[in-house]
Amino acid sequence: MRYKTVGEILAFSRELHEALSRQYAELEQLTTSERASMLLDYLNRHEHQLSVVMENYGKDIHNGALNTWLQYAPEFNINELTEKVREVDLESVDSIVQTALEVDDFLVRLYTIMAEKADIESVRDFFQSLLKIEDKERHRIARNAYSSNDM
Repeated sequence: MRYKTVGEILAFSRELHEALSRQYAELEQLTTSERASMLLDYLNRHEHQLSVVMENYGKDIHNGALNTWLQYAPEFNINELTEKVREVDLESVDSIVQTALEVDDFLVRLYTIMAEKADIESVRDFFQSLLKIEDKERHRIARNAYSSNDM
């Protein structure tokens, strides 16, 4: 763990969602399963929307908060997470959902750690709001995946 600013963590989140969106779009072109293709299309659009949300958060938060240094920021690597997605079984909806939720779990853990370690209330509130967004999105992914199983 090393020091990072709130802005660096927010930028990482935005960049991760953008990278995941591109990865899901690429995988959608490779699958032969119609159900998997629909799910990957949904995940592509879902991740793109989250990148927009993260960008808007960056615009809405006070610069002082963005420049706040956090001591206990974990190391993170976008390539590790997108590689996990890249290795998914393209013919298995369950595998795709499992992998998407694992990546979301990483973000939930990141935001939880940051909220717990933040000394400044506004920074803690910021990470708790990101945590709520991510948790809501995890439920949405699971719900949509299960509804695709009913098709």
